[in-house]
Amino acid sequence: MIKAGSHGQLLVDGYDPIRCSDWTLTIDRDVKAQTPIYRWDERSIPLKRSARGEASVLYDPDDIGYAELFASFRSNEPPAIVLQLRTDRASSAGYDVQAHVSGVGTVVAVKDAHRVRLSFAVTGPVVPV
Repeated sequence: MIKAGSHGQLLVDGYDPIRCSDWTLTIDRDVKAQTPIYRWDERSIPLKRSARGEASVLYDPDDIGYAELFASFRSNEPPAIVLQLRTDRASSAGYDVQAHVSGVGTVVAVKDAHRVRLSFAVTGPVVPV
């Protein structure tokens, strides 16, 4: 299942919320095939659910703290983050997830802000709001 939206916030302890301009969230559930010898039809057993996604975030390049934060995402022990993902600015519908950043894209200047594409792996439940 793939979900997407155009608004959200990235929350990290010690930092002001960082605006997400667009995001995608992919939720998968693996299955294990189980076919007894005496049966022709394959059965599957549902296993645990996993989720991952991407989000574009905008931040002020003049704020040194954010440069350090994005550098920490590239470290061996990146900080845990909380993402509040909403379908659009006017809606409160969406998802809240705890995650770890698994990839940091190239920084792109957008007027007075910088835009970075982050990949993340969800570390807890996907909470619909």
